[in-house]
Amino acid sequence: MGSLIDKLWQYFFKAAYRLHLVYCFIFRPTTHGVYVAVWHGERVLLVKNSYRKCYTLPGGGRKRREDPAETGSRELHEELGLHVDPEALTFVATHLSRCEFMKDNIDLFEIRLGEEPAIRVDNREVVRADFMSVKDAMELPLFPTVGDYLRSL
Repeated sequence: MGSLIDKLWQYFFKAAYRLHLVYCFIFRPTTHGVYVAVWHGERVLLVKNSYRKCYTLPGGGRKRREDPAETGSRELHEELGLHVDPEALTFVATHLSRCEFMKDNIDLFEIRLGEEPAIRVDNREVVRADFMSVKDAMELPLFPTVGDYLRSL
């Protein structure tokens, strides 16, 4: 059970997300993001954000002039406490997502780990992170890009 401070942060993220959706509905921006599929054996790491109803891969938006692999590495550290060298990430594909009223160009990377890493969930932005089989993952509500990626395997 999270603390009161965690709950307040979760409400903040939900409100910010809703404002972001309103902005995207009005302006229909083109954005650039990164997802990282972290694999341990035959299981992939999925995260549940406090502000979305679906599961997704770790990732987020690219900062200005930031290399996509650097974005992936940064997001893994910010969201889960994982330290990954950007050069260890393998580019898979770019996926155009038209969800949430925007054109999001998502660069998808993979990394395969020999040992299951220790995951730190902040219980604010990320409220859950689990390694699971593709079969089990496909039974969850997934962000469309993530579902497309897993179905393509």
